[in-house]
Amino acid sequence: MKFGLIGCICLVFCGFAWAGERDFSAPSTEAERALDTLLAWYMQQTDTEDGSLFDFLLQREDRETHNDALYATKITPTLVQAIAAAERKMEQENCPDGANDDVICGFDFDPILCAQDILLPPHFYHTLKAPADTTAGESVLIRYRNGADKDGHQADYWVQKEASGWKFAGVRCGTLKLNMP
Repeated sequence: MKFGLIGCICLVFCGFAWAGERDFSAPSTEAERALDTLLAWYMQQTDTEDGSLFDFLLQREDRETHNDALYATKITPTLVQAIAAAERKMEQENCPDGANDDVICGFDFDPILCAQDILLPPHFYHTLKAPADTTAGESVLIRYRNGADKDGHQADYWVQKEASGWKFAGVRCGTLKLNMP
C-alpha cells in the first residue's frame, strides 16, 4: 500500500492531534474530581436569581452578605482579591469617566467559568502539575476543556486542598491570570 508524502504528513499530524485528545479525560484523580465538583457547585450557585456569588467575587460593597461564609469555603481569599482587583482595573481602563449604561466596563464573562454561560457537559480534565501526595495545603494545576465545545473552550485551574476541603485558588482564562502560580 502506498501512502505518499501527503499521506505520511496526514498520519503524523493526525497522530499528534489524537495524542493531545488522549491527555484529556473524565475526572480521574482526586484533584480532578474535586475540580469537577467545585465547577458543578459553582454553576448551581450562579443559577440563583440573587447574584450574590458574583457580587462576592467582585467584593461589591453594597452586596448581600448572607452567603459569604459558604462561598469562602469554596474560593480562597487570594483568588477573590485577584478577581476584584482585575474588575477594578478593567473598569478604570474601559470607563475612566465612570459607569456607562452602553458599555460593559468590567468582566463581560464569568471569571471562574471563563465563559458567559453555564458550561454544558461533558467536562474533561488534564492535570498539568501536581505533588506526588496531595495533602492539606497542597495545590494542583489542572487544564479544563469543555467537551460540548469542539473548538476546545479551555481554562486552567489551580485548586488547593485544605483541611476543610478543596477550593478554587486560581484561574487562567486565555491571557487573563487570576492568582495563578
